[in-house]
Amino acid sequence: MLDGRTDIRECIAGHGSDLVVLQKGHNYLDIPDFRGLSSVQRRIFGTGEDIWGRSYKDLHGWGAIPSWPTTMVSESSLLGETDYRPYDVAIHEFAHSIMNLCFDYVTLQKLDALYREARDPRLEFGIDIILDRKEFFAEFSSIYFDAHTDIPRWALVEKLPSMLEFLEDVYGELTVHESERASVVRYTTQSGIHVPWHATSNDPHEYPDTNLYVDPDLMYSIEIPKGWELAAVEPDSVLWKHVTGRYVTGSFSVEVLKLPFTNYTVASQIFDEFVDTWRQDFESPQMDWDEFSRRSSEKIEVDGIDWLTSDYYGTKSQDHCPVNIRNQIAVITHLDILHRATLRMSLCTDEPGFEEKWERLRQSFEIAASDLK
Repeated sequence: MLDGRTDIRECIAGHGSDLVVLQKGHNYLDIPDFRGLSSVQRRIFGTGEDIWGRSYKDLHGWGAIPSWPTTMVSESSLLGETDYRPYDVAIHEFAHSIMNLCFDYVTLQKLDALYREARDPRLEFGIDIILDRKEFFAEFSSIYFDAHTDIPRWALVEKLPSMLEFLEDVYGELTVHESERASVVRYTTQSGIHVPWHATSNDPHEYPDTNLYVDPDLMYSIEIPKGWELAAVEPDSVLWKHVTGRYVTGSFSVEVLKLPFTNYTVASQIFDEFVDTWRQDFESPQMDWDEFSRRSSEKIEVDGIDWLTSDYYGTKSQDHCPVNIRNQIAVITHLDILHRATLRMSLCTDEPGFEEKWERLRQSFEIAASDLK
């Protein structure tokens, strides 16, 4: 892993640093190097838990520090028996060790600048990825080797090429070779060592900018941007979720529901009544929201379809990010049958790209062989 900088290899060796694999059925306090660590943690943090509320006895990894130059990773994490992908924890903790023991002032200054760049909310890396400078480097080290549990390597390559260059300098460049399994690859380090884990293919054809979803029953289609995952499919609706880190930061749904009417005028009148009821229900007091408001509500015509559009904004608590919600509802005729179509997006972000994301999704929505009203 340290093909890039010989000074870091020499530094690690100079500290007498070693790597310990914690056997299943034990905790890190059973390791002789760490037996005095519990009392130190309690003095520093005032508790036996980390900032996520996890007991230190349940840790699956520990990065070396000058006072304890040992990196620990659990056997369970290497075997994939935790919530993380195999090797994610090992790379993450070894990255902490590199940074804690060997990064000089110049390297830390470069990392600080990259950390500030990565905090741009438009990059959507998630709070756990950019919690602080140390977690930023450790998380992106796992992403660099495509061993991260949640974020693929292409997100680093496309969104933060400056960090890719920094990591190549530290770890050396990686080359791709084919795996025995379809749609996955393995990486080879600069010194010719094959990494033992499978990785996702970074071929741009494997990750198109958008994926076309076609409903098999109603035959509508919509282009779903990269990063949105199919979460649920029901007879009349489909839901996608956008995940960054271990948090859901957005959802998008399409519902096309048959209406029990044949007269478009009658259907439109009943539709207006439905919309009024729906809006009142939606705007009823949101007990778990600190702030909730309707920014706008209007009818707009798009490609011959009258859509009722409503925008909402709110925050659920101080620990949650702002939520932007947009709903669009219309009555359409599909194969001579009236339907109510509902498009809904919710993004847990206050970034300015909300409008752009919405327009891209809405413009791609099409009903095949339809007489649109």
